[in-house]
Amino acid sequence: MPKGLFDKDYPTNPSTFGERLRKARMDAGLNIRELAAQIGVTDETVINWELRGTQPRGSKIRERIMRLIKVPLAFE
Repeated sequence: MPKGLFDKDYPTNPSTFGERLRKARMDAGLNIRELAAQIGVTDETVINWELRGTQPRGSKIRERIMRLIKVPLAFE
């Protein structure tokens, strides 16, 4: 069972990139700070992706995200 399943912020039906990222992060048992550190960005960057509708720029960042979370994410 995903770690964040009972978290009120857990997206059960993610439709945006940010929601899919948040769900994958929570399923992997990572908090924002841990994900940011592991892919080499700031906490604020991850927050922007998850909550403010921005998207990662650059294929290297996208590859790091998908490799770390082991979930293919569709980038819009």
